[in-house]
Parts: sequence; structure tokens; C-alpha cells
Amino acid sequence: MGIKNEQIIICKKYNTEIYPVSDVSKIGVAENVKQANLYPINGLRHRPKG
Repeated sequence: MGIKNEQIIICKKYNTEIYPVSDVSKIGVAENVKQANLYPINGLRHRPKG
């Protein structure tokens, strides 16, 4: 199963709008994220503008 299909399943599970992941999206992660006490990692996507 591809990442886009997984996203669709999760969005349907939580009854949210589906904003497909762009193939050119970028993420940033702090260098210290590998420290054991920083898990779980949470993320936030901002809604597209325009």
C-alpha cells in the first residue's frame, strides 16, 4: 500500500478532509529528535493556501 492510500484511510477514519501529500513536500526535523525521550514524534501540516 502506498503512502497516499494510507493517508486516505487515516483521513476517512478520523472524518477529515483529504489533502494529498505532494511529491515535492519538504519536512524539517530537529537534530535531537533521535533522543529516546522525544517520542512519539508529532507532526502538523498547514492547509494549502490559494
